[in-house]
Amino acid sequence: MPIDSEHVINGVTQERNLVTELPGPRSQALLARKADAVSSGVGIGLPVFVTKAGGGILVDANGNSLIDMGSVNATISQFE
Repeated sequence: MPIDSEHVINGVTQERNLVTELPGPRSQALLARKADAVSSGVGIGLPVFVTKAGGGILVDANGNSLIDMGSVNATISQFE
């Protein structure tokens, strides 16, 4: 089924799509990098690294689209 423009917010299609396991390989690499650089007292709530968000969807570093149960219309600047 084609997605029309009203189902895209901030460039993010409003549907869940899992591309990899969670956390995926890019998130696992970033978690290892975090462990080397940040105190273990600094925790995270979700073991993925969000690269962009729109509406009720978070897109992680692996391209997985996850439902954001905590906020609506969030915008996150994409990073590489």
